[in-house]
Amino acid sequence: MNRLLLIVVTLMGLSGWAANGRAASAEEEIRTAVEHYFQSWSAADMKAYQACFHDDAVIFFTAKDGRLLRSMLVPFVESQRLAQSASQSPMREVPTKIQVETSEKFASALVHWELTKGGEMKRGVDVFTFVKQADGWKIGSLVFGEDD
Repeated sequence: MNRLLLIVVTLMGLSGWAANGRAASAEEEIRTAVEHYFQSWSAADMKAYQACFHDDAVIFFTAKDGRLLRSMLVPFVESQRLAQSASQSPMREVPTKIQVETSEKFASALVHWELTKGGEMKRGVDVFTFVKQADGWKIGSLVFGEDD
């Protein structure tokens, strides 16, 4: 009986360890996806940048007057390509703080960032919703805006 109890307790501990390992792994995968998102944008690699998103992703951003505006993926990526090509100075955006929550199929990330362009720096926040796909985590929605 003691041997059976020991086996059950050991298996319960291993299953808890496996679940924790998956949670930590999912969080690391999301952090890696966020880093890749910022790196591809900063490198003006719009093909890699677009690949960060689910094909049906929706992007929301705040206008200067506070309105929430919406864009579908292709026009959004094109606007980012145009912004990169029109800039006289290289633009670099980096995450400064990443908070992640995960489940089996979905994850969210609240990301504070800094954007540098020449001598100018802006700060803002991105809120990502990720969806687990066969080829990894993809951005299902993004809400972003600059800090005032």
